Amino acid sequence: MLLLAASSEQSKEFANHFLLHFHFHILDVSTVLTTPSNLFSQVGLIFLITYLLKATRYQKKAAAETITPSPHLVNGKKLSDSSCQTSLSCTKLLDSAQSEAPRALFKLAFIVIFTFFSVCELGHISFQNTYLQLLPGLNITAQEAAEIATLTAVTYTVGRAVSVPVSGLLSSGTILNVHLCLCLLAFGAFFWSATQCRLWLAVNSALAGYALSPIRSSMFAYVNAYTTADDRLNALFFISICIGSVFSPLIIGPYIGVLPSVLIYVDLVSISVALVAFIAVQVLVCRKTCSVQKSQSTATVEEVVQQVGAIN
Repeated sequence: MLLLAASSEQSKEFANHFLLHFHFHILDVSTVLTTPSNLFSQVGLIFLITYLLKATRYQKKAAAETITPSPHLVNGKKLSDSSCQTSLSCTKLLDSAQSEAPRALFKLAFIVIFTFFSVCELGHISFQNTYLQLLPGLNITAQEAAEIATLTAVTYTVGRAVSVPVSGLLSSGTILNVHLCLCLLAFGAFFWSATQCRLWLAVNSALAGYALSPIRSSMFAYVNAYTTADDRLNALFFISICIGSVFSPLIIGPYIGVLPSVLIYVDLVSISVALVAFIAVQVLVCRKTCSVQKSQSTATVEEVVQQVGAIN
């Protein structure tokens, strides 16, 4: 009996030691997998591999066959080839063979926009609690910081819902212009609200959440309005988002303990770069639209002259 009791105690001790060791091992693995930089690096690598595979597939497909153009639709009706030549709605502005260089610049500019916007958005959401607790003079607790961050998440979600009916009234370009400027206003106001009371800080955080909410979806809508957003292009955009999310912890993390406002500086710089790049995109689109309209008007005048000459 004594031997059985001793062996039972040793078995229990061994089982407890094994479970404890296994528990800490699981915690270590989960910590590694959920560290932002490691996680986003893995996701970025997956997107990079996916993009390379899709690029190879598209190159083989383009070499093997030609793409048949889809029927031209305007207001739900098919147009003939002759009537389509005089309509801007038949093909997307940057999908023509003459728009290869503007299309490349358009895509490059949006890669910059996606990258810098993700630095701002994910950096602000990730480090907002830390920023609030480190603000001098306000003595915000972890619970209060969590409540303000929850308010930011609520306004972010509400803004996404509001953007659905608003997108039917306003163009994606207008929404982007308004909300990028609203982001500059909201982030710039943190320098003032951080020196006031917690109420103003909460209101400012809510405004920032609402300002950020529809920008990413509006960027995809704007791209799709002027060029075909295929799998390769979307994969490239998601890679740029992951790249931005990897760099935001590296830029903000080491300095936020010494200078909490580094978060706001990074937000303002990132949004400013995204806004400047989007203004450049709008100028590019405007110039291309004017060029197409001019060429079409010239073709129309020449056709009328030919018809008049044939009548005479």
